[in-house]
Amino acid sequence: MICSKSLYTPTFENTNTNTFKNKRFNIKSSVCAVSKNNIEATNNPLNCGEDSFYLNVCRKYNTISMGVADGVGGWNEFGISPALFARQLMDNAYNESIIEDNPKKIIENAYTNLLNKPNIFGSSTCCILYIDADNVLHSANIGDSGWIIIRDGIITSRSSIQKVDVYCPKQLANIPPHLNHINAIQTPLTDIDYTTTELLPNDIIIMATDGLWDNIYNDANYDVLAKKVYALYNEKCTPHGIANRLLYNAKSCWKKPDDITIIVSIVTRK
Repeated sequence: MICSKSLYTPTFENTNTNTFKNKRFNIKSSVCAVSKNNIEATNNPLNCGEDSFYLNVCRKYNTISMGVADGVGGWNEFGISPALFARQLMDNAYNESIIEDNPKKIIENAYTNLLNKPNIFGSSTCCILYIDADNVLHSANIGDSGWIIIRDGIITSRSSIQKVDVYCPKQLANIPPHLNHINAIQTPLTDIDYTTTELLPNDIIIMATDGLWDNIYNDANYDVLAKKVYALYNEKCTPHGIANRLLYNAKSCWKKPDDITIIVSIVTRK
């Protein structure tokens, strides 16, 4: 039996813009998402199809943590909800982010807790960012969700895309015993890619599921995106406005319909 949505209780912050202040900088973050079956954008992690996310501002410790997950749609043919898997993973990650400051540990603990819950099956990519009080971005990623940092209109850092092959991302999975024979991908936690990057004033961080990245075909298009985002920033566009623009641009040039989740964060000097 697959756990029904009615048994799932979200604990996310989902207002339009979240702001946190550390020792030197302010960081504003906003989420914009859309399901492939819907027209309107949302900032509710329950309404973005098989994607999910969380955004947690910890004002006590002057830190912020955020994550995105993309449930693998192929499980639908077995009567298993990839949306439920991604939502549960992000709910667990949110709870872990309250007490844990290492995004790799957040993923490990969130996934382990998911495996201990009954009837949560499927698989998902997962990307977690944590910005500490010294303005260092810590990243943990598994799969083809990811992030870029734009500085002065140039991409200065970005996550690596982890794939098993050209069509299939690495993914965290919980495979029901009766489907062990299908040889579904189950990436070990040791494959988590962990990096750190120092942030500077006016940096723009874009974190997203593959609904955005799959529509950026090469480095030239990444460069175009960076310049357009930086132009929007210089026009005083908010994180929510940038996320919304990116979302609808991606949706207008879909290679195939997909859910899209985008979190935009902007670093400013106090």
